[in-house]
Amino acid sequence: MNVEIVIPTYAADQKGVAECVENVRRTTGIAPIVECRPDLNVAEARGLAQKRSVAEFVCFLDVDAFPQAPGWLDRMVAFAVEKNCGIVSPNEVWVCDNGREYPFHDPKAAPKDLSKQMNVAGMCLLTRQDVGRWDPFVGLKHGFLGGCVEDTDFAHSVQIEFGRSHWCLPDVIVHHVDRSVQNIDAFMLTDESMGFQITTHLIALKWLSVSPDKRDVFFKRLRYLPCGKDQRTLAEGHDILDAYRDIIAEWHLENDPEIQRWLSGVNRPTPLVIREDLRIPHDQLPKYPAHEVPSPRPAREKGGYRTDIERMDVSSKDTGFLKGMLEAEGGE
Repeated sequence: MNVEIVIPTYAADQKGVAECVENVRRTTGIAPIVECRPDLNVAEARGLAQKRSVAEFVCFLDVDAFPQAPGWLDRMVAFAVEKNCGIVSPNEVWVCDNGREYPFHDPKAAPKDLSKQMNVAGMCLLTRQDVGRWDPFVGLKHGFLGGCVEDTDFAHSVQIEFGRSHWCLPDVIVHHVDRSVQNIDAFMLTDESMGFQITTHLIALKWLSVSPDKRDVFFKRLRYLPCGKDQRTLAEGHDILDAYRDIIAEWHLENDPEIQRWLSGVNRPTPLVIREDLRIPHDQLPKYPAHEVPSPRPAREKGGYRTDIERMDVSSKDTGFLKGMLEAEGGE
């Protein structure tokens, strides 16, 4: 199975990285590549990792995303080969601080064609070449809000620009853990949630209303706004709409009905509602049989199944952490 698992992060000792790495190794036998680039946003880091990869498939995983059962990677790769699709996504289950779980899809459902949904979320598997492009102007960046849902823009590129399909496997469960909010209702009130909705709408306009030769610069004037005490809220004195005003003016979007409502303050954006009827207890999530646990795969000299320290820009403070992971893996 010619695949690399890449975890983009702004710091090698970022909270959750070690747990994410260990979960991947436990469920796949593969040591993931930690793409540590504090100078880049997530879209830039993913684009760089995809370009550098020597594998046939690349699986991107957020540091707070945890696949729940061994065999998930084999399942996704086999499906990608069968369908010859551009992206395969799992069933994301959003887990809040109070322990409540919000599945995006019914775990018992058949594979779904997401050609009209245009969303990737916290984990995705994609073919390395000729599948899509990451927009460097619209990626999430630590400490700032405004750039987000770069995965949604990428999904548009995959399907509209490259003509490849996007599928979801509802029986492949990944927990996207968010300990910063108590529940979905609390998230609905955050600046980040509003940014999600505005950016998603602008992405749709970029791909459906702008000529192909101008799409690359659509988000060039996006403004990153500093966060306050956490990654969910803006620093005092900032309005999330300020991140997008230059884009709206440059592309003459003032007459768009949704943008008109947001600018007037009559209808502030709210996040998509996740279906209540799909909430299920953790102990009822589907599990793979024990015999599907893969045996550890050997390291390879290039791009293989180990943490690649050459792929990381790290400080001396981070080096000990990385060496510890390498030693535990048996790497150099």
